[in-house]
Amino acid sequence: MAAFMRLHPPTFGSAEDDPLLADDWLHTIIKKLNVVRAIDKEKVILATHQLVGATAEWWENYQDATNEPEAITWQEFMEKFHEYHILEGIMEIKAEDFRSLRQGPMTVNQYIRKFMKLVQNAPEDVNSDKKK
Repeated sequence: MAAFMRLHPPTFGSAEDDPLLADDWLHTIIKKLNVVRAIDKEKVILATHQLVGATAEWWENYQDATNEPEAITWQEFMEKFHEYHILEGIMEIKAEDFRSLRQGPMTVNQYIRKFMKLVQNAPEDVNSDKKK
């Protein structure tokens, strides 16, 4: 826990205004969990420690509804977090934004930054050398 907290992991309360903030938070937490080389059980404990407000309440309710809350895997947490905070349709819209991205009047640097941001929403579109 100490090593993880030294990385200043962000907390997450809700993403009412922008559901993709939830996805951004999860990506940031994954990076920090990888740095401390957390195992799956630790990942759930450390990540959920950073939940606050409405999201912390959601997590507590989810645990209460589960027969064995201590058996919740990292994969299960990520899937349920996505289901609750990021509607599937939004991710598809963002994936389509990636697929239709064109440089247009953007500079190369602006285009690269936008590409790198949007590619996170369409991992299946770049998961092989041929697709890239």
